[in-house]
Amino acid sequence: MTEQTISRRPRRPGEKPGADYLVRPELRPLTQAAAAELSALLEALGGAERVSPQRRALIEDTARLGLVLRVSLLRVVQTGDGEAASCVNAAASARRANLQALGLDDRRDELDFDFLLRPGRPTAPEEDPL
Repeated sequence: MTEQTISRRPRRPGEKPGADYLVRPELRPLTQAAAAELSALLEALGGAERVSPQRRALIEDTARLGLVLRVSLLRVVQTGDGEAASCVNAAASARRANLQALGLDDRRDELDFDFLLRPGRPTAPEEDPL
């Protein structure tokens, strides 16, 4: 889902590349964020040339869900619309499932337990005699 895919019509002579004329101007930053997310997801999986068509479809769906999530959240914040809030929940759940299917849901943080071996580490408080 690039800017060209989002706009759905061919560029006219003299139009700048990536012009998105089907989206209201105030929502264009959200479509640009979705395109950036697509690029980041592709990069996280080794680049566009190394991703199978099936995974590419799942990645594009994930980026679209991100767009739906952002637009719905904006609507909730601006109007308090309960239907949009329900859409936020559904889009977030579907997006999470896609990220899990792609294997991008894991967090690998190194844990440092050396503090347990350091002198002067905190100890349990002594029992209160009362």
